[in-house]
Amino acid sequence: MSNNNKNNNNFSKYKINKRNQNVNNSQIVKCLACNPKGEKPNIIVGFDNGMIKLFNFTETGNLVCEDTLNNYHSNIVTCILFSPINSLIFVSCSIDNSLILWNLMNNNISCEIKTNAISNDRSSKIIFNYDGSIICVRYDNYIKLYKIIIESSNENSYNISLNRGIRYNTQPYGDNNNYSFFFHPSKNVLFVGFDNPDYIYFLCK
Repeated sequence: MSNNNKNNNNFSKYKINKRNQNVNNSQIVKCLACNPKGEKPNIIVGFDNGMIKLFNFTETGNLVCEDTLNNYHSNIVTCILFSPINSLIFVSCSIDNSLILWNLMNNNISCEIKTNAISNDRSSKIIFNYDGSIICVRYDNYIKLYKIIIESSNENSYNISLNRGIRYNTQPYGDNNNYSFFFHPSKNVLFVGFDNPDYIYFLCK
């Protein structure tokens, strides 16, 4: 192996110190997201017990837990995602069939929206459209689109809400465990791929 290849494989390693970060041994990291703008919070982590933790890098390069969000999700956090436009908004979903929209714009952390699932199974994945105005949530045989509405009550206070959402049943097109989906990078077009090779499904706004 050449020296260049060796150097390329020298990743920095960060370990969450369970004693210092108040993380007990029963908690397992199930998902995480990095802030796309490099702002704080730098990293958010979801655990198997429903807990969410927000981490920031210190000036010395250490990773420190700044906030812990308990009693919101009651089971495994399956996906966390920052808004691609406003990094003070992020969403999380869980197998407890809940979707939470988090608001950090008011200089604190608030559980702005918590909505129930649309099926009898579990939340599994979240994606934003290109301008961060629409959330797509995948459940068992369904996907659901929500519109994010941000309103400013004054210079330092913002309210976030979701519309009721539009639900689409994808069961006729393939196995619910074997499809992926993504938004077009500059248009409100959602593409959905299935295990059935005859179908690539897309939705247009």
